Amino acid sequence: MGKRVLPLRNDSIRQHVRGFSISTNNGELPTLPSPVNEQFELIRILGDGNTAIVYEALCRDDGVRKALKVILKENITATRQYIDTELALMKDLSHENIVHMYQYWLIDDSFFVSLELVPDGDLFECLRTVRSYGEREASNLVRCLASALSYIHSKKIVHRDVKPENLLVYADPSNGLPALKLADFGLASVLEDEKALYDVCGTPTYVAPEILAELGYNTKVDIWSAGIIIYVLLCGFPPFMSMEEHSQDALFEQILRGRFGYPSPIWDNISYSAKALIQGLLNLDVEERFTAEQILDYHWVKGLSDVHEEFEEIARVCVEARLSQEAEMDDVDASNGFEESNAEYYWSRRASMDELSESHGGNQYSPLAESEASFTAVYTPRK
Repeated sequence: MGKRVLPLRNDSIRQHVRGFSISTNNGELPTLPSPVNEQFELIRILGDGNTAIVYEALCRDDGVRKALKVILKENITATRQYIDTELALMKDLSHENIVHMYQYWLIDDSFFVSLELVPDGDLFECLRTVRSYGEREASNLVRCLASALSYIHSKKIVHRDVKPENLLVYADPSNGLPALKLADFGLASVLEDEKALYDVCGTPTYVAPEILAELGYNTKVDIWSAGIIIYVLLCGFPPFMSMEEHSQDALFEQILRGRFGYPSPIWDNISYSAKALIQGLLNLDVEERFTAEQILDYHWVKGLSDVHEEFEEIARVCVEARLSQEAEMDDVDASNGFEESNAEYYWSRRASMDELSESHGGNQYSPLAESEASFTAVYTPRK
């Protein structure tokens, strides 16, 4: 089996800068159009995404540093729907664990969005440096994420792309621990009259099984993604991955089965309480899967990983019961195929992996790939 690693981050900033449609200053930072330039002075590039460049910018009026997201006009035609959705949602969001949007401009078919600057970059880059977090640090990050999800879910908003690249990190002033803010609402959607969503979208490693199975889904897909993130925070790699090069198909098979473990030695000293929380989030049964409020109320999160022995013993029993059950299922798999279960129902309804690959330009997933982009299917899902 190959080495377990996180995918490398997209490193194509220069290519985007060369394609920047507004004038440049000495071949480095661009010169902003007049209405934006009157308010901001660009300092440096913070990063790029599939459709935009983000700069650190100094506000000329008050000297406050902010982030300025520039969405290039050549990318707007294909993504205008998602840009409009993001701007419409973010203008009404106000929460300490969600990146604040101040204002935006549409000039010469390019968008310029002024956002709260979060100083320490995104969680993906932090994980590339630290590889994993201790339980105390991880529990504080989880508390922040759950708080943000609780807020948007109360507004019937489903983020649909919760992943480390969309979580910006800073130091919590109350305890000095790493904290985070949720960003990038480009794939977010609002649940209308409690109706399920059916669009197949997300990022492969973090996508929930019910999205792949086209069964219809709700806010619980964000909870599944949070479960993947907690797992990665504690050990440095995701619970579901394919070691086969360019094999999105194999990855999705693992997600749809929903089976994962805690390999030794890296998980040996991690508490059962943390493992039980992950199980509560990575539950194939959507109704039984935790809510954001339950995460916030969970003893491991409330106590910043400090748990009473009684709670730890209860968690141990839950974790070992699940592992034992999955071991029995593996025996059945080896001898007689799969028994009928929630996982098999998902499996029977799963989307074609070829369709998913085609939907985002054939950019198939690999854990060793340079980037893992979000995708949106363009075919009509089953209902």
